[in-house]
Amino acid sequence: MAVGEVLLCDRNSSGEFHVVQQFLGQPLYGVTGSQSVLAVITGHKGENSTVLYQENDAEVQDWNHLLGGIHQTANGKHHALILTAKGEVWVMGGGSFGVAGLGGAASTDVPTIVHTLKERFIKQVACGHFHSLALTDKGDLYAWGRGTSGQLGVRKGSDVETVPRFLNCFSGIAIQAVACGAAHSLALSEDGRVFSWGEGTSGQLGYGLVSKEVSPKCIANLNDVRTISAGWAHSAASTVAGELYCWGLNVYGQLGTGDYKPRYEPTRISPFAVQSDVACNDVVCGPNFTFAISGCGELYSWGCADDKVLGYAQEGNGHSLVPRPVGGKLEGRVVTSLACANKQVMCFAPAQLKSVEPPCGPCEGGTSVALRGTGFCTTSNIFVYFIHGDSQVMVPGTYDPEEDAIYCQSPAMDGEEPFNVTIQLTLDGETIVNGGVNYQYYFPSPKLNAVTPKAGPASGNTSLVLTCTCNEETDFSRLTVRFSGIPKEQKVAANKMKVSQDQLQGKFGPHVEYDVRATYKNGRIYCVTPPVDAVWATNYVFSVDVSVNGQQFSQEPLPFRFYDVQLSELCPSNGPVTGDTFLRISATNLFDSSIKKVKFLSKTGEERVVVAQYDRESSQLICSIPPLSWFSSVSAIDVSSKAENDVQDNAPEMESAAALGTAQNPIPPATATALTPNGDAAAEPVVPEPDPIRDIEMEVQVSLNGQQFTEPGLTYHYYDVNISELVFAPKEEPKEGEPKPPADVDMTKSRQKGTKLELTGTGLRPSENWGLRLLVGASSSLAVDIPAVYVESKRCICAELPDLTGSAIPFGVHPTTIQFTLNGHNYSSTPLSFPLDFPDPAAPVVDDTPAPVKKGRK
Repeated sequence: MAVGEVLLCDRNSSGEFHVVQQFLGQPLYGVTGSQSVLAVITGHKGENSTVLYQENDAEVQDWNHLLGGIHQTANGKHHALILTAKGEVWVMGGGSFGVAGLGGAASTDVPTIVHTLKERFIKQVACGHFHSLALTDKGDLYAWGRGTSGQLGVRKGSDVETVPRFLNCFSGIAIQAVACGAAHSLALSEDGRVFSWGEGTSGQLGYGLVSKEVSPKCIANLNDVRTISAGWAHSAASTVAGELYCWGLNVYGQLGTGDYKPRYEPTRISPFAVQSDVACNDVVCGPNFTFAISGCGELYSWGCADDKVLGYAQEGNGHSLVPRPVGGKLEGRVVTSLACANKQVMCFAPAQLKSVEPPCGPCEGGTSVALRGTGFCTTSNIFVYFIHGDSQVMVPGTYDPEEDAIYCQSPAMDGEEPFNVTIQLTLDGETIVNGGVNYQYYFPSPKLNAVTPKAGPASGNTSLVLTCTCNEETDFSRLTVRFSGIPKEQKVAANKMKVSQDQLQGKFGPHVEYDVRATYKNGRIYCVTPPVDAVWATNYVFSVDVSVNGQQFSQEPLPFRFYDVQLSELCPSNGPVTGDTFLRISATNLFDSSIKKVKFLSKTGEERVVVAQYDRESSQLICSIPPLSWFSSVSAIDVSSKAENDVQDNAPEMESAAALGTAQNPIPPATATALTPNGDAAAEPVVPEPDPIRDIEMEVQVSLNGQQFTEPGLTYHYYDVNISELVFAPKEEPKEGEPKPPADVDMTKSRQKGTKLELTGTGLRPSENWGLRLLVGASSSLAVDIPAVYVESKRCICAELPDLTGSAIPFGVHPTTIQFTLNGHNYSSTPLSFPLDFPDPAAPVVDDTPAPVKKGRK
């Protein structure tokens, strides 16, 4: 007896199995019946009753007066047999052909005991259309009713037997099971042989095509059989090895052979085989369809689909020619008994306890435990047992129909280290549900010691490592890390008011929680942070806690910070290829994290990472720019090819710039002048070659946890600029029509304020941050910064020597070298130097201009 589910399939259920609600929570013995009547045998403490399903209408029959309770029922065309737990056979229905077994054609409208069998203990009964069989506990067989096709097997010429007759042909052969078709009979011996007799016109006897056989005959080549069943004109048998054999009529595909051809001998049916994943545990035949129960309780069906009893929708109007899993409501259930009527199929699946969630809890108890399985329902007698050794604790349970689970609170249990208990369940207060599940009590609960890293972006996906103290034997399969957030205002107010956070909950905004699964190994917990709302990352304070079972947390969380950082500015945004630049990075929501890194990512995918510092005054990150030589793929660029590309790309620009310079710009194009050995100008001005490399782009990204970098980043430009030539331009441009003076490149002549400088080299380009630095003196200890500008028409840098009055530079002539900057921060050296003359304004001016020669008469 077990508590479980009765499932019925017929036209009213659209051809699918559905649960018969009235039997939920009741102790059941199973289902039985055949032909037009199915029965559910229920009961408790020996007070049994049977519910009969007659075709499509359910009718409750009160058979409690049958002493000993109901054990089995079987049905013929117009009669029914009831077998009690005491081994008595009762009959009900018509008496044509003596099928009632009461003598003559006697019939009865109420259950009546078959007196001929009263002194024998009957363990099984079976009915054909108009004949019956009864099997005793000694293995003896009795038959009665119509025998015109030899289906009684009593003696030749016995067409009718009105009372049960002993089959002496089985003398010395113990029978363990019987089955009846419409007009044929089967018997299974205890040594696994199958005997058949009766009508054989469709091959249902299993030993060729015969009209009839009046004496039981053993079917050849069919051994080690475990169960037998018979339909209207087909037969089936399952073996101890899990194989299934069918034979007989096949006009509806009821044999499962994949066609409609009859089989006159037992034929093995796939997929049920010794080496198959599907073993046949039992087989039950309907009139023209067949069901099989696999070794794991899964139901298969095939055959006639006209009455929608196969449990699944069959495409078109065709029949199912091969075994097919039923599925649907039976998914995950274990079927133990099955009964087939003409147009209905009923099965019983005992309730199963399959899993517990969570699988563990602390020794102090209080864990909300969810038990899941099949056949659960609401009753007033649900109890859950926690069993450890010889002791057990019982707690009440509650069924949640929405979750289809039974919930209870785990009791407290003593223990100083993890130990397992077995959980069992009853739905009626007495009958234990099939199956038991293991549950672990753990001690102590884990305690967090550290978390690395301590921050992560709001987008989540940060790999987190938490070190903890716990017992290695603990079940960590439901290890959970929780990220809890409260508004920053609430934390400030709680600290100021000296109250707990719970007392202010909800007054400043909702509390938020994110749970993620984690893994454990060697004292460390590993998880990945979840994504959180960017608003919460900015305005909430978060902490991280851990729970072994996903419910009870340590209550000793550690701080963790989610951030939403967006880069806004790089200063400077460019620098020389040699590096040596200190970069300042501005961003929203930037803070001083324990880990601060900056990534430089080239277009080829190569990257370099440097450590940064946080400047509290400016709320900026500061790092040093790596030299371009760190990037092997970028350093290997073919400069000459880039120069050729630049020439082609910039040719139209150069032409337009030259035209602009001659038509609109009074400043003449830059010139490069070669000198003769005596220092005189010896060459015409030439247009400088285009720059070989203008700049190289890098994407700058920031990480505040050492793992994830901000995307998108900002662009930083490396420039490769060299200044190698200096021309001292005239203070005034020549008037129109006047010849251009030769370029002044004398580096030995001293220069004063107002002198115009024109510097040329490679890699020059427009920039708002051009500047020159004059290092004055033999030791270059004094520096003067002067503004400079890039002139596209001349492709040079132009500047003017400043008035040094008020500076720290002493009067006199001083050796001076030149440095330049393109970004306003980094100054690069040049090979250029000249004497800088800073005269004393109080000194008398000496006119060293030669006197003009007077012209006289000869």
